[in-house]
This record gives sequence, structure tokens and C-alpha cells, in this order.
Amino acid sequence: MGQVSNTTTPVDELVGLLSKFAPESLVSLRNKYPSEGELLRPGLRAGGETRDDTVVRAEVCMAGLAAAIKVSKDAQDAVASRLKRSRGIQLAGQTLTIVGGASFFGVLALDAPGPAKYAAAVVNLFGSVLTFLAQHLQSAPLSKGRLLSDMVPDLIANRFKAESLLRELEIVQRIGGDKGTSEMIKSGNILAMNISTVATQLAL
Repeated sequence: MGQVSNTTTPVDELVGLLSKFAPESLVSLRNKYPSEGELLRPGLRAGGETRDDTVVRAEVCMAGLAAAIKVSKDAQDAVASRLKRSRGIQLAGQTLTIVGGASFFGVLALDAPGPAKYAAAVVNLFGSVLTFLAQHLQSAPLSKGRLLSDMVPDLIANRFKAESLLRELEIVQRIGGDKGTSEMIKSGNILAMNISTVATQLAL
């Protein structure tokens, strides 16, 4: 994303997530740190890192993680809703296919008139279409043929990691420590990328 950066703790994905899903939080950070306008714009920024810069990046990370947790929850809800809808459609489709098939053979056995045969065939076809639609809804808009249900474990794992990392970073900042902050920010940046990618694929 953007230019190549030589900073030791990139926050580009965190800033990008805030820009897309929580712009009001990004505006607050810009108002709080007006001299960090370059850092708080989406895209990688070149430059060194100072003690004060790390503090700003840590705050960006906490805001980004808080937003990522909400985005992840919304994504989980969207997946659950879509799977529930697709299963209902699939059940209806299978039922119609069975009913249509039974009707079709029944009218054949009774040597029924043409309209009855056509009606049974239409019911059978409609059931097949619904089953196909359900399978389409269960297929996530991802490469490598992943299904929508495949996304659930990743969403849960990333949300758990984001919540744990946010708590840890908040504790470190509260006690004024610096140890491990850069690594936590790096981890937060990766989590922001992962969660943002899934949310974009789900068109949240």
C-alpha cells in the first residue's frame, strides 16, 4: 500500500482501516496530533521513528484495534445471517425438488394432460434453482474456492487476537512502559489488514 516505508512500526493498515470504517476516530487523532498529518494519512509513509512518534503510533494502533474488533463482529454477524438465509433457501429448494419429482412421476403414471406435466416440471426446476442459489450464497467472494463458512474460524481468531492485543497495549500505555510496544503495533497492523480484507470481501 503506497510508498515503501523504512519505519520500524508501520501503521498503514491501521490508518487505512480507520479511514474506511471509523473515519471519525481518524479525525480525532488528526485533531489531537496536528503535526502528524503525514502519518495519519492512508498509505505507508517514509521516515524515522522517535520516542514521541512511537506514542502516537501506539494510540493509532489502539484506535485501529478498537475499530477492527467492531468490524470483525459486524463481519461475523453478516456471515451468520447469510449462512442462515442460504440454509433456509436450500431447504426450500430441496423440498420443492422432492415434491416436483414426485408430482412429475405421478402425472406420468396417470397419463395426465400436458399442462399438469409442465407444472410438475416447473416445480422441480424451481427447486433446483433455489438449491443452486443457496450454494451460491454459501460461496464467499474469495479466491481459491473458499466457502463462506470457511471465513468463520478466521474471523473469530482475528477478533480474539485483536481484543487481547488491545488490552495488552492499553496496560502498557497506562503504566508508561515502552517494552514490546513496537512489536505489538506491528501485530496490530497485520490484524488490521486481515480483518479489513475479510470485511471488504463481505462488502461491509
